[in-house]
Amino acid sequence: MNRKRNLILTGILLIVLITVCLPHSLYADIYQSARKLFSPYEGMTEDEIYEIKKNTDTKTLLAEIIELEYKLPNNDDKIALLPHLVAFTERADEFTPVELIDLIKEERTGFALESALIEMYISKKADSAALLELLSDENTTDSTKEYIISKGNYSLEELTKIFNSYDNTVAIIAMKRITALDKELAYSLSFPILTNQSKVTTDEKYIASFLGIASFLEKNRNDAKFIETTNTKIIPAIKKIYNTTDNQSLKDQAIYAIARICDFETFSSIINSDDIDVELKLSTIERNINLMLKKINSSPSNEEISVILDAMKIYPITDIADALEKAIESDKITKSDDIVKTIEYIRQSGIKGVNKYGK
Repeated sequence: MNRKRNLILTGILLIVLITVCLPHSLYADIYQSARKLFSPYEGMTEDEIYEIKKNTDTKTLLAEIIELEYKLPNNDDKIALLPHLVAFTERADEFTPVELIDLIKEERTGFALESALIEMYISKKADSAALLELLSDENTTDSTKEYIISKGNYSLEELTKIFNSYDNTVAIIAMKRITALDKELAYSLSFPILTNQSKVTTDEKYIASFLGIASFLEKNRNDAKFIETTNTKIIPAIKKIYNTTDNQSLKDQAIYAIARICDFETFSSIINSDDIDVELKLSTIERNINLMLKKINSSPSNEEISVILDAMKIYPITDIADALEKAIESDKITKSDDIVKTIEYIRQSGIKGVNKYGK
């Protein structure tokens, strides 16, 4: 395929990969799993199938996609439709916005085709209101609703309305869009949800609020006007959710949010906890390199140094080894066997920290 077609293919591929979370390397295996359905294309590459499909009339191509997708109920297998979908999305000019919406609404239309139709609709720069109306259609699947929110061109006012109106994964997608456009708005929408837990709230809404709070405070954590609120209201609220839920995904997102905004005391509790998995501790350490550096340079207690050493045994970072050595030389900390061994371990196995979080 030429560059333009490759870009289209990549876009459609991302639709499926984002939805089913599969590595690109699996494409060939998945295609083979649908081998009987695709027997007319035996031995062909996706480029060769595309060349055939681009010359197929639109009505026939649409009918074939609908039939094949119906026979591929597993979303994983729908990657095999890529050449057909690429050829179909190039026909956007043959449809009016109304026709595209009608096709999305049809019961026989599956998610892969719906995603392509949404892309075609958006490419026309048509009125976003028609897409948003699909959110209230009980026949629109959650996956399609999520895709509509993630891909459409919406104002902050529209995204805010969506966030306030939905308590499922649609709210999470809407919040992701809001955080990219206005982190302060994301914070203001999330704060009352986390701090007013007397109101019944879904796990998804809490996760969305974690995103909104953390995206703002990660950049403003050290602003004096937010420090007290963060320490006395926000972090305790997130901890309460963590301690009272049985949903492991919600627990993980709670720790992830705290890791982005925590002080050293909370950092210590995460590192010392036996209930928090290593992956979340790794994320916490990576996001709090500066927090540890500041603590090392402030004449820390033995207990505080112990927390940092434990963190380095999980995720060794050379910047911390440098700081520990300088602190020993300047008598800010007392040299010990544990510190020496940890520094040696960092020198052997550590990496340089990347300060990409601005903390």
